[in-house]
Amino acid sequence: MAVLEDRFGRSFPYLRLSVIEACNFRCTYCLPDGFQARAGRPQPLTREEIARLLRGFAGVGLRKLRLTGGEPTLRRDLPEIIASAAAVGGIDSIALTTNGTLLDRRVARWREAGLTNLNISVDALDRDRFHAITGHDRLEEILRGIELARELGVTSAASSGIVDRLVGRGHAQRRPHPDDGRRTEVVITESGRVEVFTRLAPMFRGLAEVDSSLSDDERVVV
Repeated sequence: MAVLEDRFGRSFPYLRLSVIEACNFRCTYCLPDGFQARAGRPQPLTREEIARLLRGFAGVGLRKLRLTGGEPTLRRDLPEIIASAAAVGGIDSIALTTNGTLLDRRVARWREAGLTNLNISVDALDRDRFHAITGHDRLEEILRGIELARELGVTSAASSGIVDRLVGRGHAQRRPHPDDGRRTEVVITESGRVEVFTRLAPMFRGLAEVDSSLSDDERVVV
């Protein structure tokens, strides 16, 4: 099998695929006026185009897929997109980056379709602060969705504030990372491992000023 490589011999088994441009949040640091649809913009890839694209990338070594947006959960055919990806031979990880607003209603169907990983962006754990940042008062339903995803066995990553909440509820425990002193390992009961890394990208420093639960040098990734 041919493998996609650059001139330095580095292969590329990981693909981030944006399936929609629209977003349903009005975050102060991204879309303060909300998403504005404009005539003449290209349409999102169809499900058939996505499947054909993934088959092509799998043929040159694709193993990990992350579906992004905009807010990818706004696509009504997202379960079918996930199922199409799961049906492509060689792809063994299907992740989704989301703001989490539809988790509690739809994550079970995504999991059944083949979703393996979630990355949930949560800008604050204080309800009023979350509302001020995102323009939506939907924190509690997002937290319910995260709990449900955990129960379904979906490997999840969230902001450090969410990890604090999980630790507080007894769902996780902290311990030093065995190989890297810059981060803390968090073991979530029956859900694998989440790691807290230091050194945020600059865009997150603005969030740290708004939300004291997220320091300017922490972010959680799987």
